Amino acid sequence: MRINTRPLAIAAAAAAIAITARANADVKYTTEMKVGGGAGRPGGGISVTHYYKGANERTETHIKFGPMDMTLVTLTLCAKEQTYTLDPNLKIYKVAPVGAPALAAQSFRGMRGGAGAQSGQMTGKSDTTFTVQDLGQETVANLPCTHSKLTIHSVTSGCLGDADRTSTIEVWSAPGTLPSGCPARFMPSRDVTTPTGCKMTYTLHGDIDKMKALMGGIITRMIVTGPNGQQMTQQLTDISRDPLDDALFTIPADYKELPAADYDSQEQKAMMDRIMKLRGGGPGGPPPAP
Repeated sequence: MRINTRPLAIAAAAAAIAITARANADVKYTTEMKVGGGAGRPGGGISVTHYYKGANERTETHIKFGPMDMTLVTLTLCAKEQTYTLDPNLKIYKVAPVGAPALAAQSFRGMRGGAGAQSGQMTGKSDTTFTVQDLGQETVANLPCTHSKLTIHSVTSGCLGDADRTSTIEVWSAPGTLPSGCPARFMPSRDVTTPTGCKMTYTLHGDIDKMKALMGGIITRMIVTGPNGQQMTQQLTDISRDPLDDALFTIPADYKELPAADYDSQEQKAMMDRIMKLRGGGPGGPPPAP
């Protein structure tokens, strides 16, 4: 059975999904975020397709701005407590611990050379507090949802970089509509070594149980508010309960594993090559305009 968010077609079936969803049922759903272009800049959008089968997850992120068109894939294999980031074009992938350590690794990657991330400092801490505010019950895309405001306060130090960040996300979640997630994602405390070699201790505080319930449902709408008040909105566009192929949750045999730094370097080079090609520069083309 496949459900699309079109008038009359979705109402009864979507309600049935929300009521009768089984804990081990396969789920596929897509959300889209539209981004408007400014003067001289093409508009575009980001679509994210989520696949759930048992405790395993797959996310395909498709980014399109003007002629720029790319897709990245993330696999979360709960039995291994690992997250794999794949580039289908380069046929490479990298590995990170599941859940909060993976987020911390991303933060560290963006802060190399910053305060607290000096050479030789290979231990760090990440302390994150979740606050979930219940804003009531609403219907989005004809699914009964819990409307919540999620505040994430994260403090990092050591080889993760010294930072104190707070972000706010407004979430509409259809509770109980996804298979069981990875328990490791919300462990209150854990010691791990990130792919960058940072030996870190992370701790989670606050409304952890509410977070589990929130993320245990299909996210029908999400509004992310940036530090300057700018907002990005994701909206559910498609849901399916059709059985999913196990191959979606495996790494193709012809993909090569790389250390995180090498993967990031190849990703950045490929991105620059695409940009140069689109601007008419690079090998075989004229240089970009100054």
